[in-house]
Amino acid sequence: MIGEHQLSLTSAAVVAAFNYLGYLCGSWNAMRATRQVELRLKVGIWGAVVLTLLSACVTGPWLHGIIRFFIGWASGWAMVLIAAWSNEQLHKLGRPGLSAAVFAGPGTGIFYSGMLAVVLHSQNVSAAWAWFAYGVLALILVALIARNLPRRGEITPP
Repeated sequence: MIGEHQLSLTSAAVVAAFNYLGYLCGSWNAMRATRQVELRLKVGIWGAVVLTLLSACVTGPWLHGIIRFFIGWASGWAMVLIAAWSNEQLHKLGRPGLSAAVFAGPGTGIFYSGMLAVVLHSQNVSAAWAWFAYGVLALILVALIARNLPRRGEITPP
């Protein structure tokens, strides 16, 4: 996006900061949630997919900053609520020691998305097409796990 003059180094940092602010707000909100917990989880996961796809359609730091804020919020909801639910399930199964594995998921995703960025950049793919590729990949991966997400009443509020 910097190479396409959509963002400067400074505006890219601001867009990233908006993402982290959204994550902080979303995770704080999820941590305090007492109602509609499973709905927040699903909206968080699917919202991140839709907003990633939407990123392919916008340009400029302000629109990307706003989208990144809400992607951060959605990610905060998803991470906190998945951790709460999976820890509860692992406790029921007598395997609480595996709870750390939940946090390997985001690290693995960051690694693979970084490697995908290298491949896309080496192919001179535009930022819009790169966002689209990330969105499609997210859509496929979420579609694969969506039927296994908790149903209403299956998550004890964090």
